[in-house]
Amino acid sequence: VARHYPGRNELDLRGRALHPPPVRADVPSSTEALRFPLPLADLDGDVVGRRLRLTIPRTTGQLAVWGNRLGNCLGSFAEAVAVGRSWLLGVEVEGRLAYCMELTPNRSIRQFLGAHNRRVPIDDATAVCTHLVSAGVLDPQNRNNWGWLGTYGA
Repeated sequence: VARHYPGRNELDLRGRALHPPPVRADVPSSTEALRFPLPLADLDGDVVGRRLRLTIPRTTGQLAVWGNRLGNCLGSFAEAVAVGRSWLLGVEVEGRLAYCMELTPNRSIRQFLGAHNRRVPIDDATAVCTHLVSAGVLDPQNRNNWGWLGTYGA
């Protein structure tokens, strides 16, 4: 869950935040290892098609790097991932992180977006989602996944 901190983007003359977000004890440190359930964890490094490779973030610090690379709020997902509310799966295109999928524990896609929260090209999305169904990560009977799989109750 993204939190809004009033004035958090305001900077002083040296580029430091005037109103940094409060430090929270329940947010994991940037070096804390993230854990993902099987079979999701087994997908790390899987190649889909010729140019897509699946990757799992290893630490909360890596989530911040992913967020910077994709220009989105992935860095704020540390708590949700640490407690198991969200599972994240990165997709590299020709060796570079291009997309990230957020999955729920009930094996459905919450979001699957590229840089700056843009849509993933349909061919790439279909290839990844089909691979996840075959690996047992996505539930093809879950209505939330039907649009991603191009099926409606199959």
